[in-house]
Amino acid sequence: MINFSFLLLLVKLSWRSIWSHRIKSLVVGCIIFIGVYLLVVTDAMMSSINVSMEKSLTWSVTGHLQAYDSKARDKFTMLGMVGSLGAEPNVGRIENFAKVKEVLQSHPNVKHVIPMGTDYALVFRGNTIDKLVNTLREADKNHDEENFELARKKLTDVFDKLLIQQEYRVGIVRDQEKLKSEIKILKEVSENHFWENFSKDTENNLMFLETKLAPMVKDRDPMFLQFLATDVDRYAEAFPYFKLVQGEMIPEGARGLLVNQEQYDFVFKDRMARTFDSIENELLVKENGPIATNYEIQGWIKNVQVETQEWILDLGAIESNKIKQALQSYLKKEDSLENLFVEFLKLNDENFFERKDYFYQEIAPYIDLYPIHIGDMITLNKFGHGTSIRVRFYGTYTYPGLERSGFSGFYNLVDMTSFREMYGFVTPDKQKEIDAMKESAGIENFEGGISEDDLFGEGVSIVQDAPEDSYKAFEAIEDIQVVNIDERMKAQEAQRYTQAQIENGPSLSAAIILKDRSQLEQTIKDLNKLIAENELEIQLVDWQQAAGFVGQMVTVMRVVLYTFIVFVFAVATVIINNAMFMATMQRFTEIGTLRAIGAGRGVIMGMFLCESVLLSLISGFFGLLAAFVFINHLGSVGIVAPKPEVQFVFGGQRLYPHIMLDNIYLGLFVVFVVSVGATLYPAIYATRIPPVVAMNAKE
Repeated sequence: MINFSFLLLLVKLSWRSIWSHRIKSLVVGCIIFIGVYLLVVTDAMMSSINVSMEKSLTWSVTGHLQAYDSKARDKFTMLGMVGSLGAEPNVGRIENFAKVKEVLQSHPNVKHVIPMGTDYALVFRGNTIDKLVNTLREADKNHDEENFELARKKLTDVFDKLLIQQEYRVGIVRDQEKLKSEIKILKEVSENHFWENFSKDTENNLMFLETKLAPMVKDRDPMFLQFLATDVDRYAEAFPYFKLVQGEMIPEGARGLLVNQEQYDFVFKDRMARTFDSIENELLVKENGPIATNYEIQGWIKNVQVETQEWILDLGAIESNKIKQALQSYLKKEDSLENLFVEFLKLNDENFFERKDYFYQEIAPYIDLYPIHIGDMITLNKFGHGTSIRVRFYGTYTYPGLERSGFSGFYNLVDMTSFREMYGFVTPDKQKEIDAMKESAGIENFEGGISEDDLFGEGVSIVQDAPEDSYKAFEAIEDIQVVNIDERMKAQEAQRYTQAQIENGPSLSAAIILKDRSQLEQTIKDLNKLIAENELEIQLVDWQQAAGFVGQMVTVMRVVLYTFIVFVFAVATVIINNAMFMATMQRFTEIGTLRAIGAGRGVIMGMFLCESVLLSLISGFFGLLAAFVFINHLGSVGIVAPKPEVQFVFGGQRLYPHIMLDNIYLGLFVVFVVSVGATLYPAIYATRIPPVVAMNAKE
């Protein structure tokens, strides 16, 4: 039984000792106070960051869980799967998403199961002449005389500028023959009779412009787009952070693309405007100024000065004159538009913001800030194995609070049907094409091991003895393949796919959103059981694993901070141990007296440990109280993200930390272990002092 009288005696003795050695107790108490305060604040901050970062990921991209092929050779990560850009990861595929969804969604804690796939695509933008020739072709096809004439005038302006530039290079460039040939062609297309006879052979004239004129102008750099393929409507419903910014949602069941607003502003935007935006972002948001010492900004300025000549080609005659007049007035200088722009782009810390405002107020109205507009058709060229697809660009979206985090612009959304076609999966449309080709060619279904004998009869050589009907079959296939691309695009755009068609097909992975996140571990166990019972060839990873290196950021930060805390407590342990040992040396007489009147070693040990526990509880309580007040204050006002990139970790522009019971338990446990551990050796030493020696010692 517990002897409460004995415990009460130990407490009284311990308290008397604490009060008698107030200086020592105050030093030890302050160390414990600071240690508890730091530990609780740090742990609460890390827990809050973990929760915020989890929301950033699970409410935007990963979901709480990701399911993927159990036979995958590589580990599945969504943030870091670079597809064919590098070594293409082999994560397999979910063959029948509909079946997987049916099984997983039968669990009471599963709210949504969304198909997903990630990869990269290139968007080639051609150049000014390519774009205008396409406009001419469309206008001619639609008998749109007004747009045809506008495009023709714009092309004529481009040719005139190009002619001036090429004539200026005579005697400078090495290949003079090629240059003279280009000047001759430019003069030819600048003459009226070229356009007067244009309609007599429109297609050949357009081909002439594409093959002879377009190569004289440098193509715009291709755009890299990392895309997330999904059931876009279900995605918007399941992920709370998704918000449409411009344009409209992809129509229900249709093909299409939604571009992240961050990408639209910093990838799609006009190169000159983008340079001003990037410099402002470096100076104001990232605070990486000044311009004079920022080599990255200096590089941007030099690059855009070099590109001025090509940029001016995009301008029409009227626009060029307006901008030229504006720059002459601003710079108070008469010169060519190209030289004026080079002068205007000599940016420094004194003139940057003034010139940036002037650009947007006086120059931007005469240029096309976004060469690719919402509503345009865009060709996505998949890296590596796969095919290119054309989809309509319907609008832009963002994740509120994470707009400038860098993470916000990670993905662009593509519908699942287009993704399957891009990846080479057999879609319903593709199967119809294959069936039509077989039917027109007179080919019946056959096994993969087809031979010449199967196709053409025994003993027949394809090259020498192929029957006449076989050549007709191949001609039929060619006729089907050379279909009208425009008609096919229109048919695909008009096509609407049912929910069953969207779900009954392969996907690379599936995002799982839970109703109650606190049941994550139990839900994983239950789902793994369901997967085994239904013989599904999939495996599960949580949001942190699915996020790859991004998801491990919190773990790394926690390890670093805990290493610091361990160092702090190690120092505290040494200081407490020394303080208690010195106190023991000063209490020899007290210890000897207690031993002389019958107190055993257990009493002495208990007195020292009780003293340590009392001091730890008192100091730890005030440390917890101070930490609670501080975190509660931060939770009400929030901590502003110091850099845009930190918004992703904070779950928005501010972090609102809070204390959880786990933080309190950890603080109390650690301080108890440290204080008792630091007191243990002095206590053991005190119990081993002979009573006679102790009583003869002087204070």
